[in-house]
Amino acid sequence: MKVGILTNIAASSRGDVEPYVALAKGLKARGHEVVLVCEHKYVGFVSEHGVECEGCVGPELPSDKFPGALRRLRRFIARNFLSQAEAVRSAFSDVDGVISSESLFSFEVGQSLAESLGCSFLPAFYSPLGSTSTFACPFLVPPIKNNRFANRLSRRLAARLVRRLTRPPLNVARRSILGLPEKDRSAPGVLGMIDAGLPVLYGFSPALLPKPNDWHESAHVVGYWMLHPNDGWQASRDLERFVEDGDPPVAIALGRGNAFGIKRVGAGRYWSEVQQALAQADLRGVVITAGYPVPSGEGKTDRAFFVRSVPYSWLFSRTSAVVHHCGAGTTGAVLRSGVPSVAIPAAFDQSFWAAQLEGAGLSTRALPMRRFSASRLARLLRQAVDEPRFAQSAKAIAAAMSSEDGVSEGARLAEEYLQVGGVETRRSGKDVPKACLGDG
Repeated sequence: MKVGILTNIAASSRGDVEPYVALAKGLKARGHEVVLVCEHKYVGFVSEHGVECEGCVGPELPSDKFPGALRRLRRFIARNFLSQAEAVRSAFSDVDGVISSESLFSFEVGQSLAESLGCSFLPAFYSPLGSTSTFACPFLVPPIKNNRFANRLSRRLAARLVRRLTRPPLNVARRSILGLPEKDRSAPGVLGMIDAGLPVLYGFSPALLPKPNDWHESAHVVGYWMLHPNDGWQASRDLERFVEDGDPPVAIALGRGNAFGIKRVGAGRYWSEVQQALAQADLRGVVITAGYPVPSGEGKTDRAFFVRSVPYSWLFSRTSAVVHHCGAGTTGAVLRSGVPSVAIPAAFDQSFWAAQLEGAGLSTRALPMRRFSASRLARLLRQAVDEPRFAQSAKAIAAAMSSEDGVSEGARLAEEYLQVGGVETRRSGKDVPKACLGDG
C-alpha cells in the first residue's frame, strides 16, 4: 500500500512536520510506501529520515503580521488554496490512502483529493479537534473552563468558521483541479465528518488528556508521534561540558512555534530578557535559538549556551526545567523527559496545552508572551526548580507514558483503516464502511 501524508503547508514550523515523519517511518516499518508533502524548507529534514518527500512553496504571509482579522485570513486562504491543491494532487497521484494533518489547508484538501482518487482518507491530528463537552476547542483563546455547553458550542462555531473560510476556495479547487462537484453550504466539512464517525488518530498522550467519553469509538488517542535522535548524533564537547558542569541547567525552547510571540516582543529584547531572567534566577540555561539571530552570536556566555538546534530527547532529560511555548510536539517531548515546564504560550493551541500542563501540576502558571519579562520569567523558573511538587508530577507522568508507543499504534491503526477503504478494496467489489472513505 502507498500512503500519502499531507502536513501543514501554510506557515508551518518543524513541529508541524516532525510528528508525521515519525508516523511515516512507522508505516514504512510495516512494509508500506509513503510519500510526504511539506513546505520546501523541510524537504532536507524529511529526507534525512529516509522518507520520500515532495516540497510545496509555502503560502506568502502578509509582511506586517499574521492575519488575525477574518477578512485578511479569508484572502490569505483563497490566495494560496489552489496552488497547494494542485501540488498535492501531483504528489499523490498514485496513492492508496491519504493521511492529513490538522491545518486548514491540509484536511479539507486531503479529503477532497482522496474523494477524487477513490481512496481512503484518515485525519491524523495532534490537537483534540473532536466535538466534546469536556473541554473547549483548543484553538479558542483563552480556554473556557467548566462550562459543558460553552465547550461544545465553541467547537461547533469553530467547525462553522472553518467551512466559511475554506468552502469557496475548496469548491474552486474541486471543480477546476480535482474534477469533483462543488460542496453545497450544508455539506459537512472534515470536522463534521469526524463527529459523524470518520476515523481519526490523535497523536497526544492519554496520560495528559484522556479520550472524552462523548467522542466516537472511531477516535483513537494513541500517544505522541516522536522521532528518536538521528543515529550518530553527538553533542559538541562545549555543549556537553556546559550541561554537565554543576547543577542541571534549564532549557529555553520557544522555537519557531512561538514566532509570532517573539516577533511581537522583538528578537533583540527577547534575548536580552532571557539572559536577564537567568541572572535574576541564578540559573544556567541552554537556549535553543531556532535560527533567530542572537546579538552575541551562538555559543556560551556566563549563564547561557546558545545553540541553533539540539534533539529535545537528548537535552530535556538533562535539565531541571524547560521553558517552552506549549506546541503539541514540544509538550510531548517535555513530558517524556520527566521535568517541569514553564509555559509561555502565544498563539494557536498553545494556551490549551499550557492549561492542561498547569491543571495536572506539571507547570507553573503560564506566562503569556504578551506579558513576557525577565522578572516574571525568573520568578517562574525559580518556582519550577525549587518546588518539589512539579518535579514529582513530571516524573509520574513520564513513568505513565513510558509504555506508550504512539508511532507503532498509530501506524497499525492507519494501516487498518486505509486498507479497508483503499483502492484495491474498492476494485475488489467488497463492501467498504463509509466512514473509511474520502467521499464528501
